[in-house]
Amino acid sequence: MSRGDVGRTALYEPIHGSAPTLAGKDVACPLGAIFSAAMMLEESFGLKRESQWIEARWTACSSKAIEP
Repeated sequence: MSRGDVGRTALYEPIHGSAPTLAGKDVACPLGAIFSAAMMLEESFGLKRESQWIEARWTACSSKAIEP
């Protein structure tokens, strides 16, 4: 992921590929994509509140996670 420079185009991407070997196994983790979007909202669009909302939802969900 790149935060880019002020005034320049930035690129936000989770560097994990499409993981075709994990398809249908319910083991892939989308957090890279989710946090890339949160970073984009804050850094490129100035939407800090929306970015924090995404991060807060992750905190709330992860605190209730059930171990297999």
